[in-house]
Amino acid sequence: FFPLKYELLTLFGAREKNIALAVEYCDVILAFFPVMMLMNMLNSIVRADGSPGWAMASMISGAVVNIALDAVFIFALHWGMAGAAWATAIGQIISLAVSVFYLWRKSKTFKLGLKSFIPDFKEFSGAAKLGVSSFITQATIVIIATVGNNMLAHYGEQSIYGEYSPIAIMGVENKVFAVVINIVVGICLGCQPIIGYNVGAKNTKRVKKLYFSILLCTLIIGAVATLIFELFPAQVAGLFGDPVSDGVDPVTYWQFAVKTFRIYLMLVSFTCFIKMTSIFFMAAGKPVFSTVVSLIRDLVCLIPLICVLPIYLGVEGVLWAAPIADGVAAAVTVVLTVVWFKSLNK
Repeated sequence: FFPLKYELLTLFGAREKNIALAVEYCDVILAFFPVMMLMNMLNSIVRADGSPGWAMASMISGAVVNIALDAVFIFALHWGMAGAAWATAIGQIISLAVSVFYLWRKSKTFKLGLKSFIPDFKEFSGAAKLGVSSFITQATIVIIATVGNNMLAHYGEQSIYGEYSPIAIMGVENKVFAVVINIVVGICLGCQPIIGYNVGAKNTKRVKKLYFSILLCTLIIGAVATLIFELFPAQVAGLFGDPVSDGVDPVTYWQFAVKTFRIYLMLVSFTCFIKMTSIFFMAAGKPVFSTVVSLIRDLVCLIPLICVLPIYLGVEGVLWAAPIADGVAAAVTVVLTVVWFKSLNK
């Protein structure tokens, strides 16, 4: 990616005034990209080994280090965007170190040896089938960001909000949304071993109980998040600071911030439900169902709506694309869940 970083960042929506900052951050993050991949992979192994607490400790330790070093590198040492990137990279190294220590010293069901590093392609094929849904989800996040940022820049330039405010606000929204969705993902991933065990044991009653217990937690989280985003949108966006870039009008910036949180995240409860069910299907060994749930919202609905709605609604069309996609995808998810429950009964 290094030789093509300018082209890729431009594709993702970077413009003349912010591409230098993006490159400064990107240079460090790309150098440590293998660390991030290995850290996430090992964290999943630790969780699957029956130690979700250790997996959580791995992630939290890296996050705490990241936050602490952000303050030191950005404010004390004045390293700017490079400081933020270095803080992220060092945090990931700490998380990786915690997971590596667990695998060598604390693992419950296996011990690593030289033979552990010999590829077994039969095992890869089974894992790949179950991982298709997660791969599609991650790939669509990139596609959505690329399409969304370009549409925001194009139609934002034609509106009172300007070219940069919509992209900046959507970046803030993505961070806040990630916090909400990752809470749901954490609950679902923590339950994966239990789901898989009970599905394998054909304990239908417990599988259903698990689903509805996780669903209840998911809906509560989504409802609380919806209330916060609808009642306090400016305050949530304000946690990320005031706009200071040249060419950004503070008045229109905050207007778009309020609209973004109230419209784009209007049905965040549905988004959480969709994500939770997709992970549940994957843990239950239903990769096709999981993949369909992931595809419906992002590829089938959201991306086409982001491209079409702004033609008629301007830059705000990008915002309305999300709740419409969430509504359609949630309906499909309900149907697939009912079908799967009926198959369990048989």
